[in-house]
Formats: sequence, structure tokens, C-alpha cells
Amino acid sequence: MKAKVKVSVIGLLVLAMLLLPATVNAAPPCPCGEGATLEDSIDIGSGDTTHHMSGWGPVEPATSGGTWGGVANPPEDGTCRAAWEPDSKGRAKNGRRIASFKMAVGTGRIANRLELRVLDGLADDSFEVYINRESTPRYTYTGEQSGTEDWKTHSVDLTGLRGTIKVKVKATGPAWSSFSTYGQLGVEWAKLYACDALDYVDIGNTGSELSRHKMQGWGPPEPSTSGGNWGGIAPGDCRVIWEKGKGDLYRSAYIRMKVPKGMTANSLKLRVLDGQADDSYAVFVNNQLVHWATLAPGGGETWGTHTIPLSGLSGTLHIVILATGPAWSSHGTYGQVAFDWAVLCP
Repeated sequence: MKAKVKVSVIGLLVLAMLLLPATVNAAPPCPCGEGATLEDSIDIGSGDTTHHMSGWGPVEPATSGGTWGGVANPPEDGTCRAAWEPDSKGRAKNGRRIASFKMAVGTGRIANRLELRVLDGLADDSFEVYINRESTPRYTYTGEQSGTEDWKTHSVDLTGLRGTIKVKVKATGPAWSSFSTYGQLGVEWAKLYACDALDYVDIGNTGSELSRHKMQGWGPPEPSTSGGNWGGIAPGDCRVIWEKGKGDLYRSAYIRMKVPKGMTANSLKLRVLDGQADDSYAVFVNNQLVHWATLAPGGGETWGTHTIPLSGLSGTLHIVILATGPAWSSHGTYGQVAFDWAVLCP
């Protein structure tokens, strides 16, 4: 696929030189511009049967007594469950540390964040959050063990996920002295927020770069591979389209994005680094040139969002991004033309 696409790109490059760059805009909280809204929610302490809850302890404090951080008092909702439940003999088994539930994002929407209301109590209430089949936690919290019981809201970045999302909460602290009575790590509720968007890729984040996007030709995740500042993106990540140490035949990278059935994409947004190199680039969608950006080299490094009109495209979109500037002096170390994310907007 990649070799065929590159031939088409080179053939269209002459025509591309005639176009002007698009406007650069600041990145909004939701990549298509609006604010995130509540998409799904679950009351962990209720008798919910719609979110596929698994591994949770019984409803508290009705079962074991205790105050559970004053969960019965506003603004708390009155009930919770422990993520790490004792076995039938009150023992703390490591295989029972994880409890889970599922939430869903509707068609034409992408996840933004997950909020979890968790008790930081007398135990070591450290925990991790895993999403779907990922082996690396999306979120890690170290319990304060301050001698008090405090309910805290934690925000977990889920940007770009679609469809059904499985959330796994894992207690990571050692079992405390009253584990056999109460269990450990009380969770009160979860809320999922989402944005209007058709498809999204967090470039450089392997958890977001799903196989359906068929990404080819991209450099390794940065800045974890080559070091450097990369416009201050850390702790975020990105990739270049012209990989370090590669010649002119490797100037392009490919990504596949899909528009949900019955909907159309009216713009493609790209988060791009205008750095010290000549970071000019061209974009082709289904072998048609749709965008040409001239980013002159300068002394600074600035991330910007480029908006590319698509005029109501549908179905599968084959997107090729081509570096058009000359290689800079540090191309062999860093490569050239970095992208942070791509999103299709309705």
C-alpha cells in the first residue's frame, strides 16, 4: 500500500506547489472545537446491571459498616464498592485486586476523559487504571496515607477512543490491617465525557494508534526515542513523517481513517510542530491534494492546529502526508515534520 501511495504523491507534487498554506489555529479541549459533554455514567454502589460490572465488593457502608469517608453525606452519593474484595475467608488474594466495568461512546463521538470518584482512606489506596486490553496503565495514583479519609475525583485521558470501553481499576497498595472487614479502595462513581468527532489518532501514543489506522512510514515515538524538546510536548508524544536517517524516497507517511456509516467528514485537523527545520508539508486524501503548508524554519518550536476542508467525504479515507522542505542539519538525529494527532470532524 505504501509504495503505491508514494508514487501517486510524487506525481501530484508539482500541482501541490501552486496551493497556499491553511490557517493555523490553537488546539481546543475537544479536537473538533466544542467542549466535552457527559456521555455515560455509572453509580458503582448501585445495583447497576447495564455496565457489565465485575470483581467489585458488596455495597458499602450497608454491608460492613464504617464511615467510608462520609460517603453517606453530600456531596457524596451515599454508596460505594471496594475494587479489591476479600475472598470468602477474608483473605487478600492478589488475583482479586482488579474490578472492572464497561462504558460506551455513541456513533460520531470520541471519548475525551474518564472521571473516577475514589476514596483515599486509611489504607494505602494506591491504584492503576487500565483501558481495554492495554498492558500499560492509562493512569496511576499513589495514595497519600494522611490518616484521613478523603474522596477525590481522578481524571483519566481517553482521548479518541470509540465504541465500548472496558475500564479496569487495580488496587496496588498492600492490604491494610482491616482488609478482611472492609476490603480496599472504595470507588463511588465513574463518568465518561466525549466530543463530537468521527475518527481520531493520538500519533505517537501506541494505545491510540489502533490497527485499523494502518499507519505506515512514521518515525518512532518522540521525544522518548531521540530526546530533545519537541516544542515542549512532554509528557505527550508525537512522530515525524520523514524519519531520521532516511533519504528523499521516505518523505511521506500514511494513515487510514474512517467516517462512520451515514455521516460525512467536513474537515481534517492536524496538530503540527513548526520547529527549527523547514517543516513544510502537503496532504493528500484518496490521491487528491487537499492541503499545502509552508512552515519556514525559525528559532522557535510551536505547536499549531491546521484545519483542512474536506467537503463532505465519506467512507474510508487514505491520507498521505509529505514533507516538502529540505532536510535540516539535525535530520539524522530527529527526522523532520512532527505530528501530535489527527482528527476527522463532522
